[in-house]
Amino acid sequence: MRKPLLRFTDLLILMLLFSATTLIAAETSAKSAANSKDIKTLHILWVGNSYTAGGPLPQVVQKMMNEGRTNTRMEYKTSIMGGMGYKYHVEDGKAIRRIVDGWKDDKDKRHDWDMVVLQNKSWGPVSLQDEMRKYGMVLSEVSKAFGAKPVFYCTWAKKYAPEQAQTIFDMYTEVAEANDGLLAPAGQAWKYVYENPATKSIKLYRFDRSHPSSWGVYLNACVFYATLTGESPVGLKLRSVEPWKTTERYTKNHLKARKNLVLSEDDLYNGPRTLTDKEALILQKAAWKAVQERMKIQKKIDAAKEKKAKK
Repeated sequence: MRKPLLRFTDLLILMLLFSATTLIAAETSAKSAANSKDIKTLHILWVGNSYTAGGPLPQVVQKMMNEGRTNTRMEYKTSIMGGMGYKYHVEDGKAIRRIVDGWKDDKDKRHDWDMVVLQNKSWGPVSLQDEMRKYGMVLSEVSKAFGAKPVFYCTWAKKYAPEQAQTIFDMYTEVAEANDGLLAPAGQAWKYVYENPATKSIKLYRFDRSHPSSWGVYLNACVFYATLTGESPVGLKLRSVEPWKTTERYTKNHLKARKNLVLSEDDLYNGPRTLTDKEALILQKAAWKAVQERMKIQKKIDAAKEKKAKK
């Protein structure tokens, strides 16, 4: 009499297990589908010069986003001209046309950019402030008119002029706030790295004491990752940054200007191609500190605007 009972019990257990497994699989499938739908792809136009092209910075940011730590991804195009700033990009017209043209999907349908990153020439915030205000506003107004949020890429002081760092930060902050834009505080992150006694081995500058090394590009990318996603870059797995090799002409010009300059292979390649875990963590933390500070300020600005709008 017991054998049929055992068989029935076994069958019942198997049926329950099958039902539970099916339910779990269905839930997992639903979650995967939901997560897939939740993926948000930002389409961003980057307007700038070699401070943006180095790395290239947008590509490094894209790789960080593709790790999947958040649901934000990025597709991008660039409008780059070496040594140039806002005025050039307005008067030349190419950047304006790219903002207006937007991006096209697989069916060749036009869409507005979500954001336009705006990087001025390195000495513009110090020596050409009125020009920066004027043309920064033009680029911002065109961006907003075509549905894009302007994002101001706050750069850093040259190594031989550290006293300019605060002026650069203040100027980018002013222009960003005046034009209802976001601020990506890369320059502040550079400051925090050099304030950290544990960063002696990290050289953010290339040998020209202006452009970012591989370390510098990585730090800038962490700043943009945090600015665009609103999430911490601490824990990102990316360690490799593909730099461009310095041209022979560029190297000779700097060697001629600085006779005591001795270059290593790393100097020619813009620094190491792969960062250590320790280096990456230091840069990630510095970037997050700078962005968190900015996010707090931005939150207050947004709250004030909302309050004003309700009146």
